[in-house]
Amino acid sequence: MSQPVISLYGLEGLALIVSFPSGVLYTNQTGGVCCCQPMLEGMLVPLESACDVEPKLAAFFAEHGGNLCDADADALDVILRTPEASYVVTPTFFLEVDRARLRDSMEAWLHVTVMACPDEHLVATITSPAEGHFGMRPLSGRTWSPADQPELGEHASLYPFSGFGRTSAVLTWPNSD
Repeated sequence: MSQPVISLYGLEGLALIVSFPSGVLYTNQTGGVCCCQPMLEGMLVPLESACDVEPKLAAFFAEHGGNLCDADADALDVILRTPEASYVVTPTFFLEVDRARLRDSMEAWLHVTVMACPDEHLVATITSPAEGHFGMRPLSGRTWSPADQPELGEHASLYPFSGFGRTSAVLTWPNSD
């Protein structure tokens, strides 16, 4: 029996397919007018549409097409991590373009690396309302300190998932064809 496939052709906005042996394949129409249908086994994580990351990615690929080089990856990293003035971070702040998979990347199918993610899902808490102090705690109720995972930086509670560590993924969005 073949693996189940979920088509993302009707996708609205950004989504991350985290590579994971889930038994489920995800595919999307990609590559602009080339209409490719690559697949990846994993877990789908919808991402917020803040910071206009999707239109910036679409504009980049409309100008550059495929056959990405390291300079293109650097420019894409800037798009993934540079928030607009009214935002603290982009919804893709924890991603970096996977230089080893540049040949496999195209419009609406960008191979990335999740640089880090929390071991457990973290929620922001107010530790001292009168003094405006904030902290974070895992849903498990255990104590947590930024020193536990310094690689997460100051935005540890903004990660949309947890427990995957540093891993491979694909960032996908609607194809422009």
